[in-house]
Amino acid sequence: LFVAKDEKVAARRDQINIIDNGAIFHNIANDIGKNGNTLQLITNCRRIIDPVSGECWNAEMGLIIDYLEQEKDRLKMIVAESQRIKSCISQFIEDTQQVSEGFANRKSSINTAIRECEQKATALGKRTECRKKITEIRSALNKLTQRMNDIYDEHVSNMQSCASFDSCEKIRKSFFGEYEEISDSLEDMARQYAPENIQEMEKDMSDLQEEEANIMFTELRTESSSVYVKKKDKYTDLKFSGISFIIFSLIGAGLLAANYLEYINMFNTFSSLIMAIVFLIFLCVGITSLLRAKKMKNLVSQEEKVSDEILLWIEENITDEWIHTLVDSEESDENNYFHAHGAMCQRAAEQFPLLNANYIDQLMDERYNEYCENKQEEE
Repeated sequence: LFVAKDEKVAARRDQINIIDNGAIFHNIANDIGKNGNTLQLITNCRRIIDPVSGECWNAEMGLIIDYLEQEKDRLKMIVAESQRIKSCISQFIEDTQQVSEGFANRKSSINTAIRECEQKATALGKRTECRKKITEIRSALNKLTQRMNDIYDEHVSNMQSCASFDSCEKIRKSFFGEYEEISDSLEDMARQYAPENIQEMEKDMSDLQEEEANIMFTELRTESSSVYVKKKDKYTDLKFSGISFIIFSLIGAGLLAANYLEYINMFNTFSSLIMAIVFLIFLCVGITSLLRAKKMKNLVSQEEKVSDEILLWIEENITDEWIHTLVDSEESDENNYFHAHGAMCQRAAEQFPLLNANYIDQLMDERYNEYCENKQEEE
């Protein structure tokens, strides 16, 4: 036997009892290892029977417990590491959720700024140019959002299957490193689009004379009247006035030249001087009017674009059905007009905040009259 010397007698007795009587023993035993060292074990001894020969044998299973204290220390280390990993994972998930919420909020503020910019661009006749830029930004924003979702899912999945605290730290640093790049791209995007569009629009306006800049789509009226005047009509008036003044000045210059050369005798020296000054003023007014008409011509196409946008929006949103909800059959026509007209103007002003109130008022008057005409035709 390989048991210790002081246990051999008891071990032999137990062996016979197991084989002859089928006894079962659970002991703590000291055995001799192959190198002559003593090993402490927890043993389980029982009888087994050979199914062929019918002979009885003693079977012993043992668990060495010499390294129990070492294993306890190792278990404590494993438990402590597990707790650190669990804490790291919980903190990481909490931090990444806050980061994702912050990203979503920043994205929402950028989308709000984009809508505001689009409204301003519409009012200034720059919606087509602005929409092209906005389309590029929204596409880049969607790609950035997809990238954010991908790194979030990837790192959370890696973190949940992490086996060591050091690995968790590497995953955490990797996530926040990639998020920092996404955040920088998001801020670059926010800085790029709005200033460019607004500055470009303001530059177009600064090229106009002061009184023209004041009426460009944000002040759709003449200096002396609150009635809306189309840029195309004003361009035609300025062009006609300029040509007329120049023609009159040239005719006057011809008469003065003929009078000076004594082909005709209409003016004396003093009256000729006065008439020369008058015709010179006509010439200056004519040239100024043509220069203003040239600048006004640049606004005609922009005004038509804006008008098309506004009229399309009115057609889609200020419908007969919607106006009908504002009308109370028990109220007088006058009260219904004031109530419906006010609500229509308010809705249009919210959509186009830079448009002049008088222009909105005129458009809503026309739309309400159209509604009344349609209602009469139906009746």
